Amino acid sequence: MKNVKKVAGKNKMRLKKGKNLKKPKTFIAKITIVIGCILLGTAGTLTIKNTMENRNAGISSEKIINYMENKKNESGYCDNKSNLTDSYSESDKFIEFSGEKYVGILIIPSLKIKLPINEKWSYEQLKKTPCVYSGSVGNAGFVLAAHNYSTHFGKIKYLRKGDEIIYKSANDSTFSYKVESVENLLPTQVEKVISTEYDLTLFTCTFNGQARVVVRCKDVNIIK
Repeated sequence: MKNVKKVAGKNKMRLKKGKNLKKPKTFIAKITIVIGCILLGTAGTLTIKNTMENRNAGISSEKIINYMENKKNESGYCDNKSNLTDSYSESDKFIEFSGEKYVGILIIPSLKIKLPINEKWSYEQLKKTPCVYSGSVGNAGFVLAAHNYSTHFGKIKYLRKGDEIIYKSANDSTFSYKVESVENLLPTQVEKVISTEYDLTLFTCTFNGQARVVVRCKDVNIIK
């Protein structure tokens, strides 16, 4: 009888230990599920946010393009040519929309992209349109920046050597470029984005922000 009681007692102890071991495992499992749900929710929120920003950027750019093209057909659109000097350049002329100055239209036929170009970059403006990052059209070292929205520069990574890029200034001059190369740079390599070795550079960040996609172009023709 004593032996039977001892065995029964040992079995009870084992059962208690088993239950105690299960509690931490159950708690960890619950915590893991909660964390997983939070991460999924965050990812979903970011995806929705990016989708909305992409859509809004596309709508904004299209609206500005339509305005610019209609304005070009009018005789009284905003123009600095009345005060011409020897230093006049294509960037001295602009079309104003909602208080912002737009100096040209970028066209990438292979990607079916047509975008207005703002005269000066800012983080807020990049949510609406691509911007001039450095330099001016017609001179080496002309750099344009945009977000990686699919409606903006998100597809420039697919460009290939020889692809045509067209820039129409607010002065109605047309500049034709050919892609020379597509490269990736680190976010810290800002100084390498600007290069007078190339007539036109387009750049944007990758989706995860770990690199910059940089497209280098050479000027092949200017049609007045």
